[in-house]
Amino acid sequence: MFLIPHLSLWIAALGLVSAVTWHVTLGPSAERFTWLNQLASHWPAAWWDGITHLGDTQIALALMLPLMLWRATPVLALVAAIPAGGLGSMLLKAWFDSPRPAAVLPPDALHVIGRVLTQHSFPSGHTITAFAVAAAVWLGLRHQATASRMVQTLRVLVLAVACLVALSRVAVGAHWPIDVVAGACFGWLAGQAALLWCNGDQRFGMYRGGRTRCWPWVCCWPGPGGANTTWRWAGGWHGWP
Repeated sequence: MFLIPHLSLWIAALGLVSAVTWHVTLGPSAERFTWLNQLASHWPAAWWDGITHLGDTQIALALMLPLMLWRATPVLALVAAIPAGGLGSMLLKAWFDSPRPAAVLPPDALHVIGRVLTQHSFPSGHTITAFAVAAAVWLGLRHQATASRMVQTLRVLVLAVACLVALSRVAVGAHWPIDVVAGACFGWLAGQAALLWCNGDQRFGMYRGGRTRCWPWVCCWPGPGGANTTWRWAGGWHGWP
């Protein structure tokens, strides 16, 4: 049962390394971006604007909160993943400082929805959030999925929404395709690592106790002051679109 999540962790890591290598050596593909961006422009702008906001960390957490009433671990894993995802997103964006499509392509060559962003393109922060959620739900509920069709449907739905969020970042003109690939891999890594940490998996040198390790994170969220400490420390995840 452990083989599949362990394999997905390595696949995500390999994907992230490949995306970084592609970005450094070949750079973003204007042709692929233009094709996807123009194809997506046939859909209503309000659709892509709504989908892309699902990658906002605060909105994602708000939508995940109802799961606390039934299965808390995926929600707690997402809360635990916020600092790593936020810090990683900030560091990568600052390190590469890649121009966004709007800073490279002429205005008539792309379809922009919402704010015109020009800096810190790589990787996509919204996609990191979306795939951290996807990893937490897909892997956190994998045991329940064998006994419930509703849980299977929920897992597939969350993964599909994460893919749509990633596509929406190209559709709104905010990111190159390679940005969302890197964001998806990094988000999955953050979500799965946080889930393993919350569960105290001994295979990663962690203890396995009767309670999840994530409760301290919940203690500092969402109350006044304490909540914002964790939130603001990871604010780059939310602050870097």
